[in-house]
Amino acid sequence: MANANAKTAFLELVGERHLDREFIEYVRGLRMSPSCFAVFLGLDMDLRDYPSIIVNLDEGYYLAINSNADPSLAPKGKTSIMILTAANYRDFPERGAEEYLRLKEALAEKLIEKAEKLIPDLSKHIVVMDAATPKTYERYTSMPEGAIYSFDQSIRTKRPYFKTPIRWLYLASASHVPGRRNRGRHDLGDNLRERCLRMEGGIKSADRWDKRAWRPRERRTRRIRI
Repeated sequence: MANANAKTAFLELVGERHLDREFIEYVRGLRMSPSCFAVFLGLDMDLRDYPSIIVNLDEGYYLAINSNADPSLAPKGKTSIMILTAANYRDFPERGAEEYLRLKEALAEKLIEKAEKLIPDLSKHIVVMDAATPKTYERYTSMPEGAIYSFDQSIRTKRPYFKTPIRWLYLASASHVPGRRNRGRHDLGDNLRERCLRMEGGIKSADRWDKRAWRPRERRTRRIRI
């Protein structure tokens, strides 16, 4: 089972020489989803009176007060927050370059300035600060272009199926048909596990698997047929 993005799994790990040219072009042509820019702050102020998540559509950012949802994320009297906005991977120079660092700092300051309209004197209470760009997400998650939803989420995007042209290789990541939803990935991974166990029990070919076969579980809210 490949939990890597489909582009990484096919074009880098499997290798193009093992795949049909038409399939390679299909994988290459898949559009990645948008990415984001985020600022992470540790504050010496108490924001327990604020909601855990604030969405400002007018100024285009999300503010998550993480320690309100989980008090263990910050010492008593202090707060951990994240400010996030959409970002385009191609707007950022190479990671580490001076231009990249200047842009990263400028965007962080701009987001803090926006959030300060909601949380007065926010900038005066910053103890720890870090920021992440699409290039940061690409580095730490190996997701091409730092995409936060894997491939484009529009109905025009035909995502890969969990079965692949390589026998016994299956996709179990956010690249496949169910998409980025945690429940969808969990259900598909669970079904793949069961099918692999059945395979060990004597099923010789993936083509002989009963596509309708899966075991219902308690409190399951949706079914993914594979």
